[in-house]
Amino acid sequence: MTIFFGLELDDRIIKTYQTSQNGIHYFGLKKLLSFLESSTGNVQHLPDNDYLRAEQYRQVLSKFLATEADSTPFFKASFLADQLATAKTLLASRDELKIHGFDFELKQNCPNRIQSFCQLEALIDGKLDPGFADRWTSSTHLFQQCDLTFETLVHIEPLELLPSFVQKWFEELRGRGVLIQQFSDTLAKKPVTNNDLQLFKNSLLSSTNLAADTLAKDGSLILFQAKRETDLARFIAQLKDLNPDFAPSCIIPDKNRALDNALIQEGLPSLGILSASLGRPTLQILKLVTAFLWNPIDPMKIMEFVSLAVKPIDDKLAAVIAKELARIPGIGGDSWSRTIAIFFEEMREKAKSDKSIDLGKISFDYDFWFKRKRYNINTKVPKEDVVQIFEQVRNWSIKAFEDSNSKTTSILVLSEQAKRMLELLAAIPENDLSYLELERIVRAIYEPAPVQFKEEELGHLPYTHLNTAVLNQPSQLLWWNFSEKEPDYFFSKWYKNELEYLHQNDVFLFLPKDKNQLLTWQRNQPIFQTQQQLLLTYASFVNGEQVLPHPLMGNLKAQFKNLDAVTVDIDSNQNMDWLGQFFTVPKKEALDILSSEQQAPFITIPTKGVLAQREKESYSSLDDLFYYPYKWVFKHQLALYKS
Repeated sequence: MTIFFGLELDDRIIKTYQTSQNGIHYFGLKKLLSFLESSTGNVQHLPDNDYLRAEQYRQVLSKFLATEADSTPFFKASFLADQLATAKTLLASRDELKIHGFDFELKQNCPNRIQSFCQLEALIDGKLDPGFADRWTSSTHLFQQCDLTFETLVHIEPLELLPSFVQKWFEELRGRGVLIQQFSDTLAKKPVTNNDLQLFKNSLLSSTNLAADTLAKDGSLILFQAKRETDLARFIAQLKDLNPDFAPSCIIPDKNRALDNALIQEGLPSLGILSASLGRPTLQILKLVTAFLWNPIDPMKIMEFVSLAVKPIDDKLAAVIAKELARIPGIGGDSWSRTIAIFFEEMREKAKSDKSIDLGKISFDYDFWFKRKRYNINTKVPKEDVVQIFEQVRNWSIKAFEDSNSKTTSILVLSEQAKRMLELLAAIPENDLSYLELERIVRAIYEPAPVQFKEEELGHLPYTHLNTAVLNQPSQLLWWNFSEKEPDYFFSKWYKNELEYLHQNDVFLFLPKDKNQLLTWQRNQPIFQTQQQLLLTYASFVNGEQVLPHPLMGNLKAQFKNLDAVTVDIDSNQNMDWLGQFFTVPKKEALDILSSEQQAPFITIPTKGVLAQREKESYSSLDDLFYYPYKWVFKHQLALYKS
C-alpha cells in the first residue's frame, strides 16, 4: 500500500489512479488523521465541533479571569469586548502550541502569555472536546504501537516546507522502515522541448535569469483575457465544443460556476461544481428568526422573512403579511388585525372544500411567530425562548426536506445549522442572552451552504480547485480565473522572546515566513506539471467585482518582451487568427445596435403646494428618506404605493 500525502489533497484531486486502485491512497491532513484514527481505533470525536470548542474555551477563560482577580491577563480587555471571538482566537493559538508538541508545563523564564496558556490548560480538566491538534497528538502516539499497513509514503510538498509536526511523524515512519519519497522524484522523466512553456518553467526555476526572452508563439503558452469572466466562459465552452479533442485538465479556484454554466449551455457534460454561498434563501432564516424576539421589531427583517422563497410559514399568509407591511410597516395595529382576520375567514371557507389546507398548522405558525412574547432590545431574552425558536426551525426544515423528496440540500444544511445552534445554546451556562450576544452566537454557526445545481456527467473535464492537487502530469492545463486568490497578509502571533523559549523546548511553530515559502512553492506546481500546453484565463471582473492578476502574471510580464503576442483578447478579437493555427475558433456575430431615445418622465411633481413638512416620521419612513428619497416622496407625501 502506498500513501500520497499533500497539504491540499483533502479536496478534489486530478490523479492517475482512482483512490484504492493498485493499493494507492491520497490523503491530506484531515484524511490522514481519519486514517490514523481508524487504524488505532481512536475514533471518539465529533466530525465538526469547532463551534462547541470555542464556547467551552470561553467558559475556561471566564473561570480564569474570575480566579485571577489580582492579575490582568493579556486577553482581558479583548475578552470583555467580545468573549466568543477572543475565545476562538486564543483556542487557535492553544491548538497551534499543542499540535507542535508543547507540553504546557510551567518552566523557568516562561514568557507571560505562554504562562497564561499553561494556566488555562490546567483549568480545562476534560471540559474541552478534542480538536484536530488533540486528535493528531493522541493518534500519532497510539500509531507507534500499531502494525504498519503501508510501505511507501510519497509527499507532494518538499519535506522542509511541511509543518514540523508532520516532519516529526515522517521521521518516526522512516525509523520503522517506511520508504519516504517526494512526489517529484517518482515522476517519469520526459524529454524537454524548447518551447514557450519550457521557457516559462525555466524562468520560474532560475532566480537570476531576468533577461527578457522572446516568445516563439508555438501555442504551448496561451493567455485568454476579457473584461468579464462570463464572456471568457462562453468562449472556452464554444472552443471545447468546436474542438472535441480539446480536453484539458482544469484548475478552477473558489468553486466558481461560470465555466460549468457555460459548458452546460453548449450541451457539454457538466462538471458538477458545488456552489458555496451565504446568500441561500433558506440560510437567511437563521439570521432573521431572532428578530421576532425583540421590541421594537425590525419591519425590514420581518419583510425579508415573509418574502423568502422557502419559509416556516404558509406562503399565502406570508404574501398577505408582506402586502400589509409594505402598506403600513408595523405589527398588531388595527389594519393588521383586520387583514389577518379576513385572511383566516377566507381560508376557513376554502378549507371546507379543499382538504389539503391545514388551517390548524397555519394558525399555529402565525401565533408562534407573530403573537409570541417579545423583549426590549436593551434587556436580555431568556435562553429557553431562543431554544424554542431554533427547535421550530429545525423541525420545520427536516419536514420540508422530506417533503421535497430529499432534493433541496440547502434545507438539509439549514437543519444541521439549527441543530448546531441548539447544541451551542445547551453548552452556554448563562440563562439570559443580550441582543449582541445572540447575534454573535448566530454568526458563529452561520456558514455557506454548498449546493450542487447539476450532478457530474460522464465525460466532463477533469478539474480541481487547488494548485498541488494536479498529479496526472496533464498534456494540457486550463487555469481558470488566473487572478489573485491568496491571502492579503499573515503575521506572526508570537513575540520573539516567546519563539526563543519555544525553540529551547524543541517546539518549532509554522511561522509566516514558512507559510510564504510554502505558498510560493505551491503557486508554481501547476506550471511544472503541465507537459505540452498551458492555457491561462484572466478576467478583469469576476462575479461583478474587480480582481487583480495572479502573482505569476508579474513573472510572465517580466520574463517575456512580447507577451501580447500570445494574449487572445476575447473583447477585441486580438490574435484570433493566430489562435486559429491550433484550434477551430468560435466566430463572433455582430448585432445591429438599436438606438434608444431619452424617455421623458411620465410623472411630474410640482414643488410648491404638494410637499409639506410632516410632524412625525416612522422607522420605515426615515429609512426611505435617508436611503431612497424618491420613495419617501411617493409613499409618504403623495400616498402612492407600488401595486
